[in-house]
This record gives sequence, structure tokens and C-alpha cells, in this order.
Amino acid sequence: MQNTSVLSIGEKIMQVRRAKGISLDSLAHVIKSNKTFVHRLEHGQAECSSEMLIAIRKFLEIENAPILEHELQLYKSRLWVLHNMLNTHSIEEIKALLNELSPILDLPFEHDLRLLFMLMGVRILIRESNFTVAEDKLNEIEPLMINTSGEAFCMFSSLQGFFCAYRAAHKDALRHFLQALEIESEYIKPNAALLTNIGMLYMSIGKPYHAISSLERAIREFGGSHTVNPHTSSMLAMAYTIIGEYRQAKKLYDASIIQAKSINDKIMQGLTLSNMSVLSVRIGNYEEGINYCNQALECYNDKGFQSKIVFIGQKNAAQCIALFNKGRGLQKMKEYAKCQEVIEHGRSLAEDDNKFTIGFNILECLITMDNNDSIKYLEEVAVPYYKAGDGLDKLIALDICKELETHYNKKRAKTKASAFGCIARDIYEEMFFGEIDIE
Repeated sequence: MQNTSVLSIGEKIMQVRRAKGISLDSLAHVIKSNKTFVHRLEHGQAECSSEMLIAIRKFLEIENAPILEHELQLYKSRLWVLHNMLNTHSIEEIKALLNELSPILDLPFEHDLRLLFMLMGVRILIRESNFTVAEDKLNEIEPLMINTSGEAFCMFSSLQGFFCAYRAAHKDALRHFLQALEIESEYIKPNAALLTNIGMLYMSIGKPYHAISSLERAIREFGGSHTVNPHTSSMLAMAYTIIGEYRQAKKLYDASIIQAKSINDKIMQGLTLSNMSVLSVRIGNYEEGINYCNQALECYNDKGFQSKIVFIGQKNAAQCIALFNKGRGLQKMKEYAKCQEVIEHGRSLAEDDNKFTIGFNILECLITMDNNDSIKYLEEVAVPYYKAGDGLDKLIALDICKELETHYNKKRAKTKASAFGCIARDIYEEMFFGEIDIE
């Protein structure tokens, strides 16, 4: 952070006076002196007594602003107390402390601290789910970021990453979070939340090995932090599922669900159970996978669930994912009538969401693969759509290619079967060996 303690008290007074449009004569009148003395005081050529400083601070309305060095150090520590409170305390407590810290806005020379204060305000708006206003405030702050400190730049980059992720601009979000990760200072260091966000974004662009590296680091370095468990463990388990490390994934899921239950986090329980169903279906435990989905849906029906989660920009997204996973298990068991019921329920929740509409159409096509229209839909719509998606989408694309390859082998259409085998290999190579372009 830029060190403003090199400024003398007089220089600080001069900057505040000028920022408030107060004349030398007006300030001189307050301290019962003259314009020449105030000029000398502001240029470090005259001493300022304690009584005089109290009078000047009262006149300039900066009694509670951190002018002196010990006040500045106390302010910095309280600002980072606020930073930590954002994850654990009530919004009323947080706003009360923010208000107490607001006098920093009257000190034009404390550029970095003023920026950090404003960025804390953006984080509070996000905490209140007031995303539009929060993003507008962040955009207003952006021109002020020139020549700022590492701490403010780190927080600004993280907030930019949040809004990019919220709009599903995953590569842009990852770039901002990686920028934040590069910065380390007295107060800002790599933390569990940042590493977990980076891991999630690597998953979103279909790079599970990179995700594993970041998520494992979060658990290794911050295993005792409330921001690590159970969310980080659950995400790491999904990454292991994608690369086929099923035993390791199961251990992490089991630990994650126990932790989620211990803190009565229904949202995390539901998301973890839904992801556990993916693992169960992949290893052939279809009934277990269906049971996990049913448990997840029960969690999602818990009172207040919808008010607590914003998920992929669609209010029923979590339920739709659980229903899709359940339908996949039923399709594998050839329980087609029950699968069709799940499809209809899912479509009613998906509304006009393209992603989930395609997902439930896929399920219907998989149970009617003797129909040429179903095959055409899988080939021309489903595979291209999910091939271009995130890590889990690519996993679905791989599964569809495998189904089509099996279908054409049964039909003795070797050329078509080979074509989908090649597409599957391309997807696999892109996920595990392809380069990452986030510029």
C-alpha cells in the first residue's frame, strides 16, 4: 500500500482544505492566526500544537479520520476486520462498521485506503444480492484504479472476476482471479475462496487437472478455514469424477456431505448429493444415484432455499440438474416410463432455459434411439452444444458420443461409429491436453 505517512501534518491539512474548497483566511480565522502562518504550517515551516490540530480537524470535519500515524494503523486493522466480517457477521453489524470507517473519504491523500473502503461497499452490496448496483459502483471505481496499491488492485480484480463469473464469462473471470492471485502484501494473501473460485472456473472451461491443482492447494493450505469445507471438497470430488479417479472422488464427497450436514447447509447438501449421483451413475450404481438425486431434491424443497442461492442465472437450475441426473440413472436402468415423468417435471421447471431444455430433450432421445429424429437431434444439436460447454457439459458430450458409437456398432454402421469415437477422443484430448487461452 502507498505510504502516505511521509506527508507532514501540514501537507495533509492543506490537501483536505483544498479538496473542501476552504480558503487560507477561513482556516486562519479558526485558529486565531493569519494567512501567512497557515501557509507556513501547511508547508512544514511552522509547528502545529495539539490544541490547534483539534480545532483544525473539527473545522475541516475530519475529527474521526486517520490523520496521525497511530490512527492510520488502527484504521487499516479495522478495515481488514470489516473484510473478514463480510463472510461471518450480520449485514447490520457490517454496515455499522462501514459507517464508522467512512471518514476516510475526506482524506484525498489516502487514495488506496479510500479505494479499499469503496470496494468493501461493493462487497456489501453483493452480500445483499444487489448485483446491478454493485456492478455499477465497481464500474465507477475503475477509472480510479490507476497507480493503486496491490491490495486494492487485488480486491478490484476479484470483484471483476465475480461479475464475469456471474454472467458466465468464465475465461474473463478466470483471468481476473489469476491476476488477483499474483498479488501478495501485508493484508492480501492467496486465500481459500480465491483458490476455490479459480478451481471452479478451470472446471467451467473444461480443464479438470488445472482445477484439481488449485482446489488441492486450497485444502492443503487452508484446511481449517470455513471457506474450504464442504464446498471446496465437493468441487474437487467432481474434478476427480471427470478424470475417472472415482475412489478419491467418493472419499471427498462423503467428507463434504458430512461437513455440510454438520453446519445444516441445505444448499451445499443438495449440490453435493446431486454431484454424488453423477459418480454413482458413472460406476454403474444407478439406484444409488437416483436415491442421491431424491435426497438432493428434498434439500432444495427446504423453506428459503430459493432466496439463498443464485445458480447459473436460472431460479430452478439446481433442481433441473438433479432431475437430469436422476433421469440419466433411470434411462440407464431402462425405466423409461419413470424417466419420462422426470423429463416432463424437468421441462416444467426449465421454462425457456436453453441449456436445460436441451438436457431433457437428450434424455428423451436416449430412450427413443430407434427413432431417426432422436438420433439426428443427438448428433446435430446435443453433441455440438455440450462439446462447447464446461467440464461437466463435456462429460455429457462424451457420454452421448459413446451412446451413438454403441448404437451405430449395433447397426453395423462402422464408419458412423468410428466418427463418434473420434469426436469423443477430440473432446478428451481438449479437456486433458489442450492449451488454455484466457486472453
